[in-house]
Amino acid sequence: MKPKLVSVVIPAYNEEANIAMCLAALVQQTGKNPMEVIVVDNNCTDDTAKIVRGFEKLLNVKVIHEKKKGRGAARKKGFDSAHGDIIFSTDADTLVPSDWIEKTLSAFKKDPSVVAVTGLTRIVDCDTVTNFVFNVMMPLHMKAYRVFGGHFVLSGFNFAIKKEAYKTAGGFNGMTDAYEDLDLSDRVYKSKTGKISFIEEAPVIFSGRRFKQGLFRGYMDYVTTFTAKFFM
Repeated sequence: MKPKLVSVVIPAYNEEANIAMCLAALVQQTGKNPMEVIVVDNNCTDDTAKIVRGFEKLLNVKVIHEKKKGRGAARKKGFDSAHGDIIFSTDADTLVPSDWIEKTLSAFKKDPSVVAVTGLTRIVDCDTVTNFVFNVMMPLHMKAYRVFGGHFVLSGFNFAIKKEAYKTAGGFNGMTDAYEDLDLSDRVYKSKTGKISFIEEAPVIFSGRRFKQGLFRGYMDYVTTFTAKFFM
């Protein structure tokens, strides 16, 4: 399947320090697929939107607004506004590799039964131990969820989904401020429209700011979600 257009959705709340690097990485994409980029301004009070508009000559990018605070509401607004046959998800504090679109689309082409593709995230800006432990644990966590949950998790930092599969699954829950990607993953799986594939070839780098108070505290968010899902 060669999509006529791919959409990239980026929710943002006061990301003036990061959004330019995020968009610059999208400018560098090596694939030739037509692409639109949708940045969802989730009530920013800084210059995020202004910086995004500065990329309009380099990218097919637009800013849309979502007044309801929260990742679920912001991602939902962006995905519902997307025109692409395949919709990509990442965050404003990420750096995607230059072959991100290309490598992800290749996973759809390899297996027609795949309706969504999820990938790795890595950190490089924390201390050596934190970087190492997270980057080792992340793929293990993804594979463990596959064993216990029956499917791979769609990581909000790095996934793509066919628009029709997204709609069939009911889309993002706009009332959810956390783990909206996990919720969508479960509904895609239950909809039985096709498989969620996991690739490791195009990892996305995201900010280690979530771990500035320590690896244990930061990683406990992921562990708590997993535990609550299966053991509570």
